[in-house]
Amino acid sequence: MQPLWGDADQDHRIKLAREWDDLVQQVRHLKGFQDFHQPKPAPRLLPAASEGPVVIVNISQWRCDALLVRASGVEPLPLPELSIDTVADRLSEFLSKLQAMDEAVQRLVEARHRAAVELSHANSLAAFRSGQQLLQAEEAADATLLSINGWLWETVAAPIMSALDLTGPPDAGQPWPRVWLCPTGPLTLLPLHAAGASVGESMIDLCAPSYTPSLQALLAARTSSPADIQAVSKRVLLVAVPELEGYARLGNSVTDSALTRLLSPERLTVLDDPSTTRAMVLEELAGHQVVHFDCHGDQNLNEPSSGGLRLADGTLSILDIANQPWRGELAGLAACKTAVGGIDLLDEAITLTAALHYTGYRHVLGTLWSVRNDVTRELFNALYIAIHVAGDLDVTRAPLALHTLVRRFRADYPVQPRLWAPFIHMGP
Repeated sequence: MQPLWGDADQDHRIKLAREWDDLVQQVRHLKGFQDFHQPKPAPRLLPAASEGPVVIVNISQWRCDALLVRASGVEPLPLPELSIDTVADRLSEFLSKLQAMDEAVQRLVEARHRAAVELSHANSLAAFRSGQQLLQAEEAADATLLSINGWLWETVAAPIMSALDLTGPPDAGQPWPRVWLCPTGPLTLLPLHAAGASVGESMIDLCAPSYTPSLQALLAARTSSPADIQAVSKRVLLVAVPELEGYARLGNSVTDSALTRLLSPERLTVLDDPSTTRAMVLEELAGHQVVHFDCHGDQNLNEPSSGGLRLADGTLSILDIANQPWRGELAGLAACKTAVGGIDLLDEAITLTAALHYTGYRHVLGTLWSVRNDVTRELFNALYIAIHVAGDLDVTRAPLALHTLVRRFRADYPVQPRLWAPFIHMGP
């Protein structure tokens, strides 16, 4: 059998490998690059948990555990009732119900369009039946979500809450304890923060949960330089695309937005022209600390980096966002499926929410699946009102404001978790 490489090729490869090792060592001697091309040691990551524990839920074919990361150290917590096969089965059921609901929405949009273009008994009947099919799909999705939330509580959340000594809500007047979730594998596509068997026995009744794609990302958000952020204009950017061919109309995003009522014109930049392009949005992002998107979003589970926000000239994709660093305080994504990753790369956190967080937005609010437009707008308007202080937005209030609103919406829609469970916060 002929060798794959000749002796000269092999010697050249060995020489290049040695040069690479030498260069890496030189880089590691530079200030701030001691950990170049190697994992950060645990003691340098523990400060990520300075404001509350970070829970990394590890899913594997051998066993499942939670790593409870505190500023003082890491504690493993076995999760014997959890298995990768069960998570995969639950995820498959969950995604099939969400897909059926999305398809029913699209059929209804098309049927109503036909009825509007040509008024006839047949078209009106088709639109009515499409509406009934959507109701059935929504009921099926809610039933599945309620079951999954109960299962997540029993197998994952309840043991974690017990280990963290979070067994009841805080006393009156006391702040909500913060917990950061970092799920892995197929668990990244399920609403772990919404785990609960009933009111009182649920994660959001015991703590205010947020997400982080990694300890490093959370640590970077905690230690980001205030000077970097203050160098960016304190103006707020509102990107609104209420109407797009082939999609349901979102209504008058600008008129209905609380931002236009709360902020003076000098503080608010609005991009609501139907011809707004990706280049226009990317140019404005560089000069604003806060951005709110009110438009259609989508995610391709097989090619997650192609997902993003729908604009006039196509999709403002995850790759577009990740292509350059931003310096911002808050990104609100009133769009569908902005926190959904890929089905084949579940641990890589390739979502629009994570991309904005990784590239410089300290706080990002996103959704895990398609959400009804009126509910989304109501929640974001209430959130901006809650964090509005003296003509400005105090973004540090966003995580707890979202937690309060999710609990309120759960009380309003107790058997419709599809309306309140998708909203998540990522950041410190």
